[in-house]
Amino acid sequence: RLSVNHTTDFEDTIGTARLDLSVFWPLEVHPHGPPIIDLVSAVDDRGRSLKWEGAEPSGVLTLSSASKPPEREGAWIWLNRPNPDAVKIASVKGRLKLRYLVERKYVTFELPLGEKAQVREYDGIAITLDSFTVKNRETWVSLEISGQRRTGEHTETEWYEDGRMKVHGNMAVLKTGKPDSDVRPSSWGREGKDEKWRLSWVFPDVGAKVTALQFEVDGVIVEDVVPFELKDIPLPK
Repeated sequence: RLSVNHTTDFEDTIGTARLDLSVFWPLEVHPHGPPIIDLVSAVDDRGRSLKWEGAEPSGVLTLSSASKPPEREGAWIWLNRPNPDAVKIASVKGRLKLRYLVERKYVTFELPLGEKAQVREYDGIAITLDSFTVKNRETWVSLEISGQRRTGEHTETEWYEDGRMKVHGNMAVLKTGKPDSDVRPSSWGREGKDEKWRLSWVFPDVGAKVTALQFEVDGVIVEDVVPFELKDIPLPK
């Protein structure tokens, strides 16, 4: 869908065109983050450029918050408003960048904890599980992260910044040994900075025997860049 309009801030009036797009993928594919478009060129039927160069960056594909079904994302890109004598947009060329999460990497701690803390190591980073308690039908877990990654080429990823782990609440999951029964935390907290963090989670009533804690330490993301061209898009009359 293409919409053409004028916008104003009561000082200047700007003519814009918005090209609405949909990006589809198979159900078995798991995109990681929104798709991104790099708009290369856009011209009308008289060869005049319509590429948007204003404050709204044309290289960002803005996603609709209510896209259905889940294997589709609605989006739009901005263009300059075509001249009145233009009949159609002759060509829109761009590159679509898609990212896919193909693997998550974990370290696993056996539960219950026992008398000694359990230590796991991942590429120079030590993860120590030293607290596991059950009270009021909730499971409380605490661990410490210390160190910096040794693998220099992987120090800037979704999981690491300058070789230091990016910590967040969804890194841990309780395992019960039953299929499709993983338990995510209901709350979490952190303290520390840089190369040393202490993370704590509270898990809701599991309803089954807890056998392990999985802690996400890394993953594998692949990228695809697909060139595209849309031709002969009629302009609204």
